[in-house]
Amino acid sequence: MMVDDDTFTNELASMVINWSSDSSYFCVREHAGEALSELRELYSTNSENFPDYILLDLKMPEIHGFDFIREFEDSFPGRKDKTYFIITTSSILKKDKKEALSFNSVIDYLVKPIPGEFIENLISKGYQRQRQMNNYNM
Repeated sequence: MMVDDDTFTNELASMVINWSSDSSYFCVREHAGEALSELRELYSTNSENFPDYILLDLKMPEIHGFDFIREFEDSFPGRKDKTYFIITTSSILKKDKKEALSFNSVIDYLVKPIPGEFIENLISKGYQRQRQMNNYNM
């Protein structure tokens, strides 16, 4: 799942997702509240489609990314150590990266734009830490 309020970013991600043969379970949500509602439904039905990875923007108008993670961790205790966040943001602030990586469920912090290959590999192979894809190393 990708949660980002930027329409252009979502359109590009959706194009990459549609190219992948394994894309049926990967979705893009523009509104954080909508994403949380969908996750609640999946969680309550013990769905096999609950995401393993969530690409999450930090700076969203409805719910800030850090608040989204806190809500996730409080609402879905059964997904601890099963669902991980990859922060995808335009923020190059060291304090944002430090706070993001302080959450146990956050496994990476990537500065946009996110290369299409990253999303494609995430869908087909799962997460593999590839620091060269992070265009801003702190």
